[in-house]
Amino acid sequence: MNEFSVFDIQKNAGQTLHAAAKRNRLAHAYLFHGLEGTGKWPAAVETAKLIMCADAQKDHDHSCDICRRIADYHHPDVHWILPGSSREKPGNADAAEDAGPTAADSEEQQDIFTAKREDSWAPLEYSRRPYITMSKVRALQYALTHTPVEGPRKIGIIINAENMRADAQAVLLKTIEEPPPDSFIIITTSSRNALLPTILSRCQAVLFPPLPLRLIHDRLVAQLGLPEDAARRAAELSGGGWARARRSAAEDWQVWYDAATALLNAAGSGPETEVALAVDAVFKQRPDLNEILFFFDVWRARLNATLIENSGQDGLQPAHRDSLTAIHNCCAILDRTRAAIIGNVTPRIAVAAGLLEVHRQLSRK
Repeated sequence: MNEFSVFDIQKNAGQTLHAAAKRNRLAHAYLFHGLEGTGKWPAAVETAKLIMCADAQKDHDHSCDICRRIADYHHPDVHWILPGSSREKPGNADAAEDAGPTAADSEEQQDIFTAKREDSWAPLEYSRRPYITMSKVRALQYALTHTPVEGPRKIGIIINAENMRADAQAVLLKTIEEPPPDSFIIITTSSRNALLPTILSRCQAVLFPPLPLRLIHDRLVAQLGLPEDAARRAAELSGGGWARARRSAAEDWQVWYDAATALLNAAGSGPETEVALAVDAVFKQRPDLNEILFFFDVWRARLNATLIENSGQDGLQPAHRDSLTAIHNCCAILDRTRAAIIGNVTPRIAVAAGLLEVHRQLSRK
């Protein structure tokens, strides 16, 4: 999807950010939110260019030195924080809290940058549960308080902020509340409810809605050489997210889509015991982290589809409004459950507890 500018696809986001840049009214903190694989990473790169390069908001080919180094992840005043899965510890345990990135962290980040240079839409893949530590956010806080190396501005970009634990979010909140001069922060997330409400309230939110399924289908055919039928199936499974489409094209995700559907169906009907039995049956198949997180994408897509279908009805009766409230509550429950898994809660326990809460919501709607 490299030949497409992200703002040619996400037009509303592009218009909002370009208009702010032209008026010199860019917010000091942005929250890019939406399904994984809807262009938040490439949009963060393009927004960094708008902030750092005076010509980027014009009819500019982005081949200047500033834009090129931002796109290559080499600009000294653009600081990236990515979730890491390395479990390597610094030698001095007492210094672990404030330690900088380990060698394994740095290697993992460089591998991600290498993949993103080839395709800024490439999905992030981890062998273990990724997370963002408090020490990484403190390092960003420190960098933003110092004089820029080159230009007049500094930027911090935090990718997939739903992987931040509570202590890291507290440090980030302080930075957003008291921003250093001439500093900007761009936060991306696939799960807004995993972030502190105070962080949400202090950022300008920019929505990245699902991509058109036809676009995903065409890119799977052109970029991956998928047959028409396989591309159509992967696009349907994607729900509008390029990352999920790529995974669906590479592996047999139908099994996990069916598993997620079975779990949500169990939560939506029958006794609580059926929920526990359904969770046991699915986890006997030993899903890995990416497959478990895929469940949440399927659940949110189904619940959102129900909201869209029912919200357009005129003259809603009180009982129907209660149903919509219950579905909104279910979405929030699932976001908290996903955050708990990222926060190191055992996935099987977290999924069972979350689906039981969903069951109780839907039982009294």
